[in-house]
Amino acid sequence: MGDDLTFADYLDSHFPLGKRQSPLLWITLADSLFADTGAANLHTFVEQLNSERRTRYFGWKPDTKLVVLCLDENCVQKCAERGMYAYGGYERTRPEQILRATWPKIAAFMEILPSRSLFFIDADVSFALDPYPHLEPLMKRFDILAQENDAFEHFNTGWMWLRKGHKVAEAWREVFEMDMRSTSRDQYNFNDVLDSGPRRLHDEGDKGRRPLKSDFVAKNGLRVHVLDTRLFRVYHQRVNDYVARHDSMQLHMTCADDASVKLFVPKVEGFWSDVDAYYSRPPTLISVDVLSGTQADLAQLFRILLAAAHYSSRALILPESATVTDLLDSSPTAIRAAHSTFPLSQLAMPDSPLGVRVLEPRYVEHAAAHLLGKSVLDSARRREDGWWDGLGAGEQVRRLGKVVELAKVVDLVFHSAPHVRLMNIDWPDAQHWRHYDLPEPVRQVKPCHKMEELQTCDNVCRFEGDEREIRVDGGWPDVRDIMAG
Repeated sequence: MGDDLTFADYLDSHFPLGKRQSPLLWITLADSLFADTGAANLHTFVEQLNSERRTRYFGWKPDTKLVVLCLDENCVQKCAERGMYAYGGYERTRPEQILRATWPKIAAFMEILPSRSLFFIDADVSFALDPYPHLEPLMKRFDILAQENDAFEHFNTGWMWLRKGHKVAEAWREVFEMDMRSTSRDQYNFNDVLDSGPRRLHDEGDKGRRPLKSDFVAKNGLRVHVLDTRLFRVYHQRVNDYVARHDSMQLHMTCADDASVKLFVPKVEGFWSDVDAYYSRPPTLISVDVLSGTQADLAQLFRILLAAAHYSSRALILPESATVTDLLDSSPTAIRAAHSTFPLSQLAMPDSPLGVRVLEPRYVEHAAAHLLGKSVLDSARRREDGWWDGLGAGEQVRRLGKVVELAKVVDLVFHSAPHVRLMNIDWPDAQHWRHYDLPEPVRQVKPCHKMEELQTCDNVCRFEGDEREIRVDGGWPDVRDIMAG
């Protein structure tokens, strides 16, 4: 981060202009956390996308190259270790008036857009399928493709394609000048520069009418298209019927409680790649198919399951939903998603103080798909780019065996089985579990707060009072001490 290399110089050194087929550039932002998670997830997806597209289109389509704009030195180092393109020079030139996470984006647009078209994709975006078949026809007709946001009639600037040219670069220079006068989010300023709000309203001018117009000509003449939210999904709109489709290309975690939710929900919904062999090297598992009971019962059962996972050295999988039987009659629903019933997102973080690995409810299904080579061109098919043959016979046998192991218990010596499924743990005639004296680390772990209220995009799992993280008191006692007690 300390040298004088400009971003334009960096791109020219890796992707020179003037070649017959320049790559499609994806630019993202990351700190040290997202370098290892969200940006690494984008990188893993792009590597598979390139391999499959080369085979399908016989090399006639350009590759995609992801470049990370790093916010700290650790990010640069982590990207280098992963073989990812990363540039960290903008932090040295940031004006103090401009937010740390805003400046590299604005600066890159002003510097690069006069000569290169590019995609900007936030590191909290996850892809499941190739987006280009839906984008390529639009890229011929418009100057800006952007994702819906639905707030103040704005579109989202965390997912955009921008056509090269001085007009779009000048629009971002206006954003920079506005930000120098008054610190603000670039999304508000860019939409103001384009006058997108009034131009997206229907003829009647009704601000409440949805969906807004998807095509408009901006104040400066740029042609803008806002992408179909059913295909390019924004998380905070997931409760709306008109975006509730299962063939989404990607998921953008625009709104969330914290970083842990931004990273866990894409796994829940099937948008995570095989980052660091997350799926292709599955751990031994312990799971339960049903969770139902009062809030007190669910809290106790959850603590028991966490302790069981720890002492069996297994990763824990909960069912997709839990039934809460003692919510008020006025409560919207007694059935809640597991990750909005228990703080799974926080527990799944690598630095979780509990030290128990927690996986998404459909991990087995997702892992099986990745082990067998699910295609990113067609989710109903396997890869056809020679990847499977390239693994070799030994690795193929391992992967096929893992799929079988994940799906069922194959060893009658259950303590050594790859996947243990617990049954009848809440059997009503067996009440003794309610009175278990559990180890200290799990005693303070609680279900989500205020479960009688529906979750919102930034309240997926509420904490009580001012708490914002899981508290763990003391270490795990030796299992022999527990058995002796």
